[in-house]
Amino acid sequence: MRELAIQAGNGALTAQDRSVLQDEARLLIRSLHSIAKQTTFNGRALLNTGTEGTPAIPGTPGTPGTPDIPADPGTPDTYEWRPSSATSGGSIDVRYLTQYQFEVSGGADVRNLETTIQLSAEFVRTSKRGPDKQKNLSVTILDSDNRPVQGSTTLTQFPSTSSYSIIGLSPGRYTIEFNSTAAKWGNYHHLNVSVTQNFEEKVRVPGRPPTPGIPGTPGTPGTPDVPATPGTVESVRLQIGANPGDFMDIELSQVTAQSLGIHNLQITDSHALDLIDGAIAKVIGERSKYGAYENRLTSHYSFLDTQVINQTGAVSQIMDADMARESIAFVRSQMAQQASLVAVHSALDLYREYIKTLLTPPTQFPGVQQSLNRKEEALYSVTLKVEEVQ
Repeated sequence: MRELAIQAGNGALTAQDRSVLQDEARLLIRSLHSIAKQTTFNGRALLNTGTEGTPAIPGTPGTPGTPDIPADPGTPDTYEWRPSSATSGGSIDVRYLTQYQFEVSGGADVRNLETTIQLSAEFVRTSKRGPDKQKNLSVTILDSDNRPVQGSTTLTQFPSTSSYSIIGLSPGRYTIEFNSTAAKWGNYHHLNVSVTQNFEEKVRVPGRPPTPGIPGTPGTPGTPDVPATPGTVESVRLQIGANPGDFMDIELSQVTAQSLGIHNLQITDSHALDLIDGAIAKVIGERSKYGAYENRLTSHYSFLDTQVINQTGAVSQIMDADMARESIAFVRSQMAQQASLVAVHSALDLYREYIKTLLTPPTQFPGVQQSLNRKEEALYSVTLKVEEVQ
């Protein structure tokens, strides 16, 4: 299975190749699960005992609250200059009207930028008298104090159109003055006057009104983690001796695909090798545990076998003895012991008589007599002890 996971990590494989590898891994997982379910001894499961634990369930994080929205103090009203324009004009017959007046707006809320004056003049001959050279028309722009703002300009070709652009005129009334020499001969000029003022107007822009603050909403608490519950494992108690306390508990295993953590294994995942290595480590641990149990049972079996051999030898020596031969040997031993005691007693009697004969003192030496009496008493006590032994 680990080899399949390594092969699945090859970037040269297609999706179909990885699908085939996944099917093979799925069959191996089923085979492993089947082995764990069907391995029994005397009807008792060995690799699928107890109950499987439940994995830990992570809690759900809480939702953060919304922050307070601070109050908005608002903004004051502002003023800005916005472009604007105004146009005025009229039709003038120079025979009857020699001036045209216009006014430039002013004040704190208006500032003039440019004033454009357009004149469209046409010469009208009403008399055949007079030469053509007298059809001139001069134009002068005067301020409110009759001072020229724009110098005199003479128009000689008709129809003719002229344009005057004056920048930065101060607020006030202005006059356009016309002077035509053609009026002396009954001829006149007809003019169309157009005055366009481009200016900026100061406009108030209302500010943003203040708004009160809005308190935030509190967050919701998350749910705590659910801890994992350990599975239970059954054990088997073996009687390994003749006494009540001579037993050994063997803990069985839980090595199904689910307990190994590979029941939903996807070999194309990046952590597939980690899961397989963890399962292999658990299987190795279970094998080591059963190996330790086996070594302990083997050692205890050798100990019991030695005890049986020793007890059997002792019983054999007791049960295989020849009672007639053993009885004769016992009687012979007693007879030899009694004969040796009789010989010792006889030797002591002879020794006593011999000493008594040799050491009988003359009567004239009473001290010597007393010494002999003490030795005789000692010899008599020895004789009594020998007789007691017999």
